[in-house]
Amino acid sequence: GLEPAAWLEAVTLPHRVGDIEIDPSAVEPQVWVARQGKTRPDTLVFGPYATLDAGRYLAMFRVKRLDAGTGVLALLDTCVAGGKDRTGKREVRCEELPLGEWRYVPIVFDHPGGGYETRVLWSGAASLAVDVIPVWHVEPR
Repeated sequence: GLEPAAWLEAVTLPHRVGDIEIDPSAVEPQVWVARQGKTRPDTLVFGPYATLDAGRYLAMFRVKRLDAGTGVLALLDTCVAGGKDRTGKREVRCEELPLGEWRYVPIVFDHPGGGYETRVLWSGAASLAVDVIPVWHVEPR
């Protein structure tokens, strides 16, 4: 079973690049966006540096490709707070995300306990919006 552990809104997380935009099709109307040709490739969102108990978790990154592009769009990952130990990762290619449609990209990870981060490392291959990142504790059966 799954138990809710965190509800992360992209606009409330720390950012190195990008801007807030309004998207009525998003779960939260305010989303965080990197625009191809305007935003430099970098970490789009990271954090929250909150604590989680030790255990297995599922992070669901809700993202949308906003224009044409090919190749690696972003590296999504989870890690111990501070980026020291990566606990899960998933490379997302432009071809995996239908243009203009929100998709959840899952990452299952084992957390040792303590502070954690979820990160979206944007490549610049196409414009990208990030909505929410729900995190679920995976309960052993």
